[in-house]
Amino acid sequence: MKIEKIELVSDKVLTILWDDGHESLYFADHLRENCPCADCDALRANKQENSPFKILSVRPEDIRFVSYEIIGRYAVSFKFSDGHSTGIYTYEQLRDLCQCDFCTGKVVRIQGPLH
Repeated sequence: MKIEKIELVSDKVLTILWDDGHESLYFADHLRENCPCADCDALRANKQENSPFKILSVRPEDIRFVSYEIIGRYAVSFKFSDGHSTGIYTYEQLRDLCQCDFCTGKVVRIQGPLH
């Protein structure tokens, strides 16, 4: 699985076109909430935390993409508006975090008449 193209649609929305033709959709707050860095993993693992957003210094809806960097041929690193930039998202993790309608199960299949 390889990335063909990354596009910042806005400072809150990013798309990735994969080499298999799938176009993934990501929202900045969702990727930030699911940051795979050691610090964020430790905070999520702490059962006393009620919300993963307690790690954020701003409201989740205010999180924005600042920049991104492709790491080798396996991952992407994002810098977010709260200053966080230590998470390295592997291609597999990004694919699992896709928020498109198909991946989230929001696609309604319309069936035509039976012949």
